[in-house]
This record gives sequence, structure tokens and C-alpha cells, in this order.
Amino acid sequence: MKKRLFGILTALCLCLTLLSTAVLAEDDGLVKPGEAAELSTDTTVAYLIVKDSAQVQSLHYTLASAVTEAMKRANKGDEVTIVLDGATKTISAEGVPAICSTQPIVLDLAKHRVGGTIKVGSEDGQQTGLLKIIDESASGIYSGSGSIENVTVHTNSSLTLDGTVQTGIGTLSHDTDARITLLSGNISAVNSASVDYAAYLGKEHAYYAYDSGTKGRILTIAEVKARLQNEEAVAVAPCEHSKGTLSGRDFTCAYCGKVTLDNGVVLTETDGMMTLYTADKLRDALSSAQSKPNSTVKLLTNITLPSREGGLTVTGKFELDLNGCTLTVGGGHALKPIGSGTDITLLNTADAQAALVSTWTDARAFSVDDGARLQIGTPDSNSNIVFRVNSSASGVYPNVPAAELRTGTLDIYGGKFCGAGAGLYVYNDGVSRTVLNIHGGTFQASNTDGCGLQIVNTCEASLSGGEYNKISTNGDVFSYLADGSTFSTANSGTGVIDRTNPGEALNGTVYVVPHTHDFSTNAKCACGLSCPHAGVDESTGICSDCHQRAGSVKLTKGSTVTFYNSLSAAVSEAAKYENADSTVTLLTDFADLDSDNQLTLGWHSDVTLDLNGKKLDMSGVLFNLAGADGKLTVVNTAATRAEVKVIGAFYFGQTGTSVTIGRPDGSESNIDFISRTLVGFKENKQNPYQMTLTIYGGEYHSVSFVLDIETAGAAVNIHGGNFADYATDAIYLKGGGKLHLSGGAFSQIWNYDCPYLDLLADGCAFADADGNVVDATAYDFFKKSCKVVSGHTHQSRPDMDGKCACGYVCPHTNINSTGHCDACGSDFPAELTTDGKTTHHETLAHALNAAASGSTIRLINTAMLGSVDYTLADKAVTIDLNGHDLTSGLVGTLDNTGATLQISGSGAVIFTGEGSVRPYIHLDKNLAADNQTSFLGGTFTSISQDSDNTNILPMLAQANGFALRNADGSWLSLSGLAAEKLQNVTASAVPVAVVTMPEDASQVYGDKALPTDLTKLTICVAKDFSATVTWKTGERVLSAKTWSNYGEYAYPALSYTGDPLDNGEYPLTCVITAVDKTGKTFTAYETVAPKLTVAAANAEIRTALKAVTGLTYDTTARALITPGAAEHGTLQYALSESGPYSADVPTATDAGTYEVWYKIVPDKNYAAPAAQFVEVSIASATLTVTALDKHITAGQPAPDLANPIPGEDYKVDGLLGQDTLAAVTLTYNETPDTNKAGSYIINISATLANHDIMTIPGTLTIVPRRSAGGGSTTYPVNTPSKVANGTVTVSPKNASKGDTVTVTVKSDSSYVLETISVTDQNGNDLKLTDKGNGKYTFTMPTSKVEIKVTFMEDNSVLNFFYDVPNDAYYFEAVKWAAENGITGGVGNSLFAPNRPCTRAQIVTFLWRAAGSPVVNYLMPFTDVDEGAYYAEAVRWAASTGIVTGLTETTFGTNDVCTRAQAATMIYRYAQAQGKSFTGAWMFLLPFTDVPEWAYESVAWCYMNGVTTGVNETAFAPGNDCTRAQIVTFLWRAFSK
Repeated sequence: MKKRLFGILTALCLCLTLLSTAVLAEDDGLVKPGEAAELSTDTTVAYLIVKDSAQVQSLHYTLASAVTEAMKRANKGDEVTIVLDGATKTISAEGVPAICSTQPIVLDLAKHRVGGTIKVGSEDGQQTGLLKIIDESASGIYSGSGSIENVTVHTNSSLTLDGTVQTGIGTLSHDTDARITLLSGNISAVNSASVDYAAYLGKEHAYYAYDSGTKGRILTIAEVKARLQNEEAVAVAPCEHSKGTLSGRDFTCAYCGKVTLDNGVVLTETDGMMTLYTADKLRDALSSAQSKPNSTVKLLTNITLPSREGGLTVTGKFELDLNGCTLTVGGGHALKPIGSGTDITLLNTADAQAALVSTWTDARAFSVDDGARLQIGTPDSNSNIVFRVNSSASGVYPNVPAAELRTGTLDIYGGKFCGAGAGLYVYNDGVSRTVLNIHGGTFQASNTDGCGLQIVNTCEASLSGGEYNKISTNGDVFSYLADGSTFSTANSGTGVIDRTNPGEALNGTVYVVPHTHDFSTNAKCACGLSCPHAGVDESTGICSDCHQRAGSVKLTKGSTVTFYNSLSAAVSEAAKYENADSTVTLLTDFADLDSDNQLTLGWHSDVTLDLNGKKLDMSGVLFNLAGADGKLTVVNTAATRAEVKVIGAFYFGQTGTSVTIGRPDGSESNIDFISRTLVGFKENKQNPYQMTLTIYGGEYHSVSFVLDIETAGAAVNIHGGNFADYATDAIYLKGGGKLHLSGGAFSQIWNYDCPYLDLLADGCAFADADGNVVDATAYDFFKKSCKVVSGHTHQSRPDMDGKCACGYVCPHTNINSTGHCDACGSDFPAELTTDGKTTHHETLAHALNAAASGSTIRLINTAMLGSVDYTLADKAVTIDLNGHDLTSGLVGTLDNTGATLQISGSGAVIFTGEGSVRPYIHLDKNLAADNQTSFLGGTFTSISQDSDNTNILPMLAQANGFALRNADGSWLSLSGLAAEKLQNVTASAVPVAVVTMPEDASQVYGDKALPTDLTKLTICVAKDFSATVTWKTGERVLSAKTWSNYGEYAYPALSYTGDPLDNGEYPLTCVITAVDKTGKTFTAYETVAPKLTVAAANAEIRTALKAVTGLTYDTTARALITPGAAEHGTLQYALSESGPYSADVPTATDAGTYEVWYKIVPDKNYAAPAAQFVEVSIASATLTVTALDKHITAGQPAPDLANPIPGEDYKVDGLLGQDTLAAVTLTYNETPDTNKAGSYIINISATLANHDIMTIPGTLTIVPRRSAGGGSTTYPVNTPSKVANGTVTVSPKNASKGDTVTVTVKSDSSYVLETISVTDQNGNDLKLTDKGNGKYTFTMPTSKVEIKVTFMEDNSVLNFFYDVPNDAYYFEAVKWAAENGITGGVGNSLFAPNRPCTRAQIVTFLWRAAGSPVVNYLMPFTDVDEGAYYAEAVRWAASTGIVTGLTETTFGTNDVCTRAQAATMIYRYAQAQGKSFTGAWMFLLPFTDVPEWAYESVAWCYMNGVTTGVNETAFAPGNDCTRAQIVTFLWRAFSK
């Protein structure tokens, strides 16, 4: 029984299994679609519904099952829809059969994603399929965002995509004969041998850009192709019809080909985008155009706007094309542009006439107001438009104009303006600007008293064309004509209206026509304008346009020429200050001018009057120089003579005035001046001024003096001119005026002020009428005529005592060193100096005559005594022979040798110097004992004394200290001097003889002893004399020695007197003085004989310089050495042996080895050794260059690596400053096979000066084409190619998403792990789990990862940093930080003390100093990654209130920390430790730059010795806090 029951139950179960494709409800019926979700489970993926059925036909757990069931039903004729359903939003297409059915199958994605490939039809094309993809929500509204990875449509099969814009197909593949219809959705790629994007589109559909789920701008087919090739998606949606072509009112879309009929208006933008409007939507079109600059609104049909809608008020900048249509507006002005930025162009591009009409009461076809601009037509036409007003209230408003312009600009190129009162009405309110430019058009008024153009108030108008039925203005209508235009009664060149006599012409129809002026008749054009004389011949003043004289005189200023008929008017204009340097030129003669025509020059006038060969006749004074500093030049540039006939030519009325006649070279002065007096300079109250008259030529006629100079303020310079032939008297000079003559011929010159020679210029002389030079000191200028000749050279005549023929007496101021006067040619060998004044004389007798007691006569050449005997009895003089001879010859008898110089009475002569004295010297017997006669130098032919008193000479020798030697050199004793006559004796001051004179000597600087060479000096001292030898250089005495007795002596070895001599060569002077027994001292010998050379001593290095070690490139200039010091000099440095050298310590930035040369720049008197050098190296910085991974789909080309782009093909870590990586090269390790999935290594190489570059290769991953099927993708795990001070390995090297990857790190000896991080391709840190023993694990993401590892020196075996000198202020602080694990430097045994610290680094230092505490605190900052090395430090600092972040959610990880922020963090930590200020506190900081928010923190740090500021008064709170500064702060705060 049990077996039978079991069998029945089994059979029942088998029966139920046969119903697997149907869903049974409780009432055994089919489930309704809305109930399917209640019956589905987590594993249900789809259900089927059939058209016209409200029940779900079946539930399915795989898409393959649903498609199979759907094909069965479709082949039976059902219209089946597969609805994707279930909790899983991604449904696999694995196992789904190709859709082959006779009826279409609908696939409703319902926001689900299908992974894999859906195929439609069989591959061989024998079975076809029809698939329609939709994407509805549960409510049936098209709002889905489902997608299919790949869809393939085979031959004769079809696919329709009709979802939403967000419904996507990844890759659409199809055979040549497949049918594709795209209605709504997006695709990312198309794969087919017969791609036809246009054929895919459904009717009235178009392509659009698709980005981030949003439909963008509409696309052309070419743009679609480009986007898909660039792997950018495109969307399909109903066409917007925004571009196309117009045929009449019919529009054909350029995107979908749809034809829209009977359009009223089209708006075309500058990029060609079009918007179509019906006729009743014209306002919408205009409103849209106002926001689309330079767009065009074009009418396609006649449009009438009802009165209830009002007129068309527009702003913006656009064109309104009436296009041959009539626009009628019934509610106001038909068109009213307003606003200063509004610029409207109204045109008609059609051949047919267009019209703009207003039918409203008192309205206009258009009204321009409020600063707007309206342009009617274009310069090329497009202006066939009628403007009119059809108002039913014409009886109420009978004078309505067709159009009006108020404030703004109106440019009219054509059109017909038909109004009642006016065709165009223009009104200016007197405040705003109104601009009217009419180039063409017809302007009419229907009223008999109307006018075509009516302008009320003055405006800016320019009329260059147009036809007008009367013009009415309240100004000069002719002023509105444009250049080259005129009014005419005919629309041609005839009928020109005379503006000076228009008559009634302007009250009829007038035209504005082009016009060229013709002034050939009476210098007046038919239009009424007088000739402006624009084409005047400047040489004659005749106008080439009218052939009339433009003026009798012209004014030239620069390139500007102005003609005048009045000479006084021309001069008055030229005399203006702003017209300085003007020229007034006569073009005709000016006769019978009276004093009313006087020419006046004002203040700072500068005028040239060119007589131009003409005559000027005035009954008065021609020019009045009435303004200070006025300047007048009178010239004649013509070849014919000019004539000026006046009472007087010039009146100087103000100070500083000047007149010039002619040019400096004498040209342009062929002028006849006929006057009573040319100029009268007379001193009076009206004329106390400084005046200058300069004459370079001319001929002067006068019945009185041509020039009357009677004031000290006058200066007259005459360089030429004829003042003789036609002038009764030439010049009258009295009263202190200045007359300067360098040329000219003169009748009488009456001069009462100075010698006539003083009137002459250098090189000039007076001559008679025949040109013979005359003596100006004797010539009768009051009665005789004269000339002034140039090129005269003074010549002295012996019989005239140095006087020239011109009367000039030589002052002998140019006597040379031999006594020869270069001026007059005479010789004056005797130079007499008395009381500092020097004169020269031909003979000694003349000099003695002119001398006074105490005078000195110095011979500068061989001199004569000058008379047979000369007695000097009343003065004592010194005769300095000066190496020359005094002869006894007489003037004219040079061989006379018997002359005698007698010295008697109080007369005395002191002979000095070397030379021979040939005249006999006789000493009178009665000379007194105190007579000064001395023989201190010279060789004398004879010295005699009276026989009855032979003691005179010995007495003088003993009293005055001289001695005599015979011709053989022997000295005469005093008794020997008692002879009556001594012959051929030589005199000297003292009796000391030099036996030997040493040669040159030398020594080294610093020696105090006199060179031994100087001891070779030997002298012989005469009896009764003592002698002193002194060695000097310049004025400095080196050594001196005195011998008191006579005899022969050698100079002893002595020391210097004073400091040693400087290095150099010194001429030595040996001075030997003698003292006689009376105590009188004489200089017996003084000569510059030997030369002393003092050689420089050697300078030495006191402290050696040292090369700086441990330098690493960091973009900054680094000092290469610690400087040394030198003894007796200064050390200078250079980077090459050749320099340049300076005392500055050399610096370098780039990595490399440098030779630092150094030399001593010695002090004065010291020499330096040769330059030497030390070698200094700057190590390269470390740089990491990583090739970025690439991903492509099989079948796509491999990325081109030829021109890598930073950030796209590679990234760089570690760049410093402004360094830029160069020469980056990417290559594949082998040529990628892009037809199949796989991965390839992307090798990278790069170069950058100053860097050691570590490269990390990338990976090219080729993923299979989107297709059905499973499988997983692996991604590379990248490790650095080289890690300093350790190694890193990973397992596996490629992993799939979710795999566990193990990283093993091992440090080298004496190093420990400092940091380890893992980031995905977007730079996001991955969480690492420390497994111990150097092993860390992480979970693989869906991208490649990059592992970075750094090692630092083990603190237990601390090796200190190269860049932390022992004497650095931060040395102990860095050492403490390293020993306590707060920092391990930046690698390569470097600490980088000057590198700024980020906020993350400083918090980490502080955390480590606190013992690296672990806290349970929710991280408040979103920019702190949980896996970052600083994460725990920030968490701790936030939990204790040490940091509060830049905002509530932002910490500012990589922001550089300032000194104020660092001080605040340290103080807050101290507060957390209970070490802050307690109670009320006040502390006045010495710093003046601490902000209020940081004041308490900085005060605590200052009081506790944490900081002392950057100087006495500055803390520099905003400066970057460097690594050296922060560890110093921490060390000072927490090390004790």
C-alpha cells in the first residue's frame, strides 16, 4: 500500500514538472505581470508575456531559458515580450541561443544589464530573427537605463533599438544584409563590413553626442563616425530638425530629411543652427534672436500681428530679413529697437519688394530710441522695403511720419518711406546723441505741407544719397551733406543747388547726388562753395583749381602752408608761441604800407621773413619786437635782389629780442635796406632791454647813421654788408653797447666807448678802401671809410717793439720754454719775477731795469747783458743762470766781450744755477758787510775787486756761504779769494765733493735696514765745513748722516727712518748739505741718482677652505665650500682657473663634480702664490618615472607610444622645482598581438639632467571582445625596478579582482622599513594587512596596482646625515629626532633640512614624538586615506584637539605648514599634557608680526625656549616651516 502511494506521488511530481514554463496562481490560472515580482525569487531573471494577454506566461531562471521559450511561442505566431526581472541587475547571456523566429521578439531590459552577446539569426543566414529592444520601468514608462554588452545581427535578420536614450548596446555587429533600425538608445561601437549610419536611423531620428548618461548636441554622420572610432558613444533620439535647407516656406532637415511645410519664420544662428516658427510665433523668434548675437530672423510669408499684441520692441544684435514679405503690426510701432547695446539690421534679400507697416494710431513703421542702432539694407542693396503707416485714425493724427529716429543711430542704404507728415522724422532732445546716415532711399509725405525728411533740433547727420520730397530742418541743411555729395533737382549731375542761393529748390523734390567741385569759374563751384585753394602753387600762390591767387604771402610751419593776402595777418599768426620756427614768404611786392601795418612779434616769437626777391615799402618802422625773447630772421631766398624801404626797420621793445639779417655763410642776404636809420638803440625808460642784431650781409642806404647804438643793452654783430657806398654815416657807438665786427665795409664809424681794436673779431683787422691794413690806434675812423678784413695774422716788427701793422701790440703771453714768443716772433731770454708777477725781457739790462729788490731773473735761453757797462746800485736781485749763458754782447753787437756788470751801493746780485757769465763782474770796494751778493752757481770769466780793498770777495763768501773752484776743480780758500781778479772760476754753494755715487739697490718689503748698496757713497768734505748726507725718496727721508770734520767718508749701514717702503720702484735723491764755521747751511749736492726696488713679500693661507660633502641636487644653488682665510690677503674663488674670481662662496645647482679654484688677492706689498683647486660633488636626485597601464579590446590597434604624453602615458614622481622631464621613450617588450587577449610590458626610459631615474614599466592589457561567456581578467602588480637599501617581491605578479596578493619586503643591513603603500590606477591607497616578518597582504582591485617602498637607516646603528653639519643650529635636534624614530631622513643619508614640511608630515613627527599612541576615534577628514602613513597620526591629533582641520571635513594633507601653524600644534599638544598657561596670563612678545589667533601659542613657545623668531622683532608666522625648524621646535619642547 505504501509503495502504491509513493508511486502516485511520484507520478504527480512528474506531471508538475511538465508545467515548468507556466506559472500557476492559487486559482490555477496564469499570473498577471504585476504579480510576477511577488512570485519571483532571487534567482529568477526573466518572465514572458504575450501581446493581448494580461498574464505572465512563464518565469525563468536563465536568459537562455527565456529566449528558448520565447522563440517557441513566436514561431507559433505569438507576439512575445521577454521582461528581465530579479534582484540581480546584471544578467549573463551565457548559453543564450541565436534568436531565430518568424515573428518579432521584444526584449524589455527593464533597467537590467546583459553581459555577453545576444545574437539575432543564424551565422549562415539560413534562419532569420527579428528582435526589438525596449527598456521600460515596471510602470511601463520609458525611463530605463538597461544595456547589452554585445549584439550581433546576421544576414536577413533585423534589430530595432527603441528604449530610452540611456538604453545602450556596447558593440553592435552585423552582416551586410542585416537590417538595423535605431529609434532611441545609445551605442558605443559598430562592427561591420557595410557600416551605414544613415540607414540605421528610424524616420525623423538623428544622432546625438552621448556623455555620462546625457544626450548632447546633434551630430552629422561624419561626426558619428569620428566619435565611435574614438570609442565615444552616440545616442539616437527624435530629430530636432535644427539644420537644413529652405525651399520657399518648406524646410528639409539636414539630419533626418524631414520636410516641414508652410513655415512662417526661421531663426538662423551663426553656426547654421535653425529654428522654425509658424507665422503667429514671430515674437518668439525675435525674442530668441535677442539672446543669439548675429543670428538672422527671416520671414517666409506675409505676417499680420493683431493690435492686442502690441508693437515689436526688440533688443540685442541680429538681422531681420523681410524676404519679400509684408510685416503688418497693429498694436504700436511695427518695430522699435531700444537700448544702447541694440544693433538691428533690417533687410530684404528677396527680389520682390517687402514692406513694414503699422496700422496703429499715431504709430510708426519703426522708431529708434534709447541709444539703439538700426540699419536699413546693406551697402550692396537688400533694401527694397516700403515703410508706411495705415492708421484708421489719420484724421486725429494727420501728420504721422512713416518712421522716426529719436536717440540712437539710423543707417539707411535704401527703402521707400511713405508717411503723412514726413517720410522720416528725426528728433534730438538736446541731451542724448542722435546719429543719422542716409546713403539712399526715397522719402515722401502725402500731406501737402509735409516733407520727406524732417529734422527737429540739430543732430549728427550725413546725407550721401536719397530722394526727398522736401527737407525741413531748423539748422543748416547743407551742413548735413557728406563729403563728395550735394543737393540737386535732378537725380544726375545737372540741377545742382547753390547753397548760397537755394531759393525754393529745397521745397520741392531734391536729390542727394555724388558731386565733384569745379571752381574754374570765379573760384566758386555750382554748389555754392568757394574754392578752398587746396592745390596752390607754393612758389607763386596761384591755385591750380581756380587759377586765382590764394594769397600775397604764405606762412610755412613744418609741412603746413597757409596763404594770406595781408602781410600783417600772416606775421601775426606766425608770431604766436605755438607757431615758433615759422617762415613768412612774400609772393608779391608790398607798397605804400603805413604804420598801421606795422609787423609785431610777441613773447617767444620765432619768425623768419623771406623777402623772396620782392619789394616792401612802409612809411614807418617795419617790425616791432614787442614780446620778450622774440626772434626775427630776415632773408632773401630769391636770386633777384629784394628791397626794404622804411623809416626804420626794427624797434626792439622787449628784453631778449634778436634780429638776424641773412645766413651765417653770407647767403640769402642780397637785400637793399633803405631807411632813415636801420635801428636806433637808445637808452630810455622804455628800452632798458637786452637786444641783439646780427648782420651777415645786405646793402644799407641811409641819410644818417645806419646803426645808432646808445644803450648798454644792445649787442650788434656784423659779419658782412655794405655800409659805405650809400650810407652817409655807418655806425654811432656810445653808451656801453657791444659792437662786434668780423666783416663789412663802412663809411664813418664814430666810436666813443672803447679802442677800435676791441671791436674786431679774432683774425680780423681794419683796412682802407683799397684793402690795405691800417693801424687802428692811429686811423681816423670819424672821417675815413674802412673795411673789416679777415684772415689777418699779427706780425711783430723789431723796430716797432712787438707792434703789428694793424696797431696790435703783442702782450707776449705765448712765450715758450726757450723765451721765444709765438705771437710776435721775438726772443725774451730773461724772465723776471717780482711779487709773483712774471715778465719777459730781451736783455739782462732790461730785466735789471724792471726789477725790484727781491726780484729773481731766470735765464731761459742765452741772454745778453745789453749795454757796455751796467751798474746795479739800488736793488738786490737774484740771477738764476738756469743752465744758460749770460753773454757780454750788446744789442746788434753780439761779439762784444768787454762789458762789465758793476755792483755798488746797495746793489747786490745772487748768482744761482749753472751757466757761464761772460760779462766782467766788478765788486765796488765800498760794499757793506751785509751785502747779499753771492756766487752760488755759474762759471765766471772774471770777478774783480778794487786793489785797495781785496777783502770784499772773501767777506761776501764767508757771510753768504759760497765757494769758488779753479778750472782744475781745486777749491779756493778764503785767502785765495782775496786776489784782485779771479778768472774762469766756478761757484758753488758749499764745498763738498762726491767721490763715488752708488748704483741701484733692492730689498724685500718689510726689511727695515737700508740696502748695503747705498753704503758705497763716498764724499769729501772741505776744511772748516761739516757735511750732512740725506737719502730721500720724494719728500720722505729714509736716512741721514752728519760728519763734523773735513775728510773723506763712506756712508754707513743704517736702518730706515719710519715704516718700510711699499712694494715698487723708488727714485732716490741724495742731498748733501754743508755748514760753514759760522753755522750757515748750504745745499752742496742734490741729485736723483740710484733707484731702489722694493720687492713684494709673500702672502700665505692662514685657514684652508674645505669642500662641502654630502650635497644632493634639489634645484637650489648650494654652497660648494666652507671658506678659508689668508694672511696678508683675501681669498677669492671661482669655478674655473681663468675665473672670474670673487670673495663670494661659489654655488652650484646641477649635479656633477666641480673644481673650486681659489687664490689669494694679496694686500698691498704682498704677492700671491698660484691658484689651486678642490673638487666638490653634487649627487643626482632620485626620480621615479612610471609607465601608465593601457587597456584595449581585442581587435583595436595598440596605443601609439611614439609621442608619450605626461599624465596620459606616464607619470613622474619626485620632480623638483621647475624641472621638466625630457626624452621620455615608451616601447613594448614585444609587438602586441591585438587580435587576442593578453598583456604586454610597456618599457619606459627617460633622461633628465641632475637625476638618477628609477623607471617602473606599465602593462598593456588586451581584453577580449565583448561576447558571451565568463572568464576573469588579471591585472599586473607593479613593483619598483630598483629600491634603495632593500628589496620587495610580490606573489602573484598578476591577479584578478578579489585575489589576495602578498608583498614581502626585506631591508639591507643597518636599514629598516620606513614606508610601504599600494595604490590602484587612480592613485587610491589600498588597505594593507601586516602579517609579520616583512609580509603584507591586500585584496586586488579591478585595475593594476603600484607598490612603493622606502627604507631608512636603523636608529640602533645611526649613521648621521650628510647635509646636517656639526655646527648647524639644528644638529642636536635632528640627531634626537633620528634616534627617537621621529624621522629617518629622505634617503641617501640626507635629511633635507630646508625642505618645507606638509601638515601631514608635521603631525606625524608630533605623533611619533608622543610615542605613536593608538586611539579609537572616527576620522573626521575625508582627504585622509585610511591606509596612508599619516592616518593614525592625524586621527590621534584630531582626537586630542591638536588639529581641527582647514574645514570640518578637510585636513589639508599636502598643504605646506606655516611656522604659526606648527607653533599652534605644539602648544595644543602641551595643553593636552597639562603644560599650557594656567590662570590669567599676559606676555608681550618682542615680535610685531604675530596674528591674534596664534599669539598665545607663539607666546608659550617663546617663553619655553621653543622658538626665538627669525630676528629680534619678527617671528615670520606665514613662512613655510622647514624640516629643520620643526624638529628643532619638537626637540626644544619635548627632549627634556
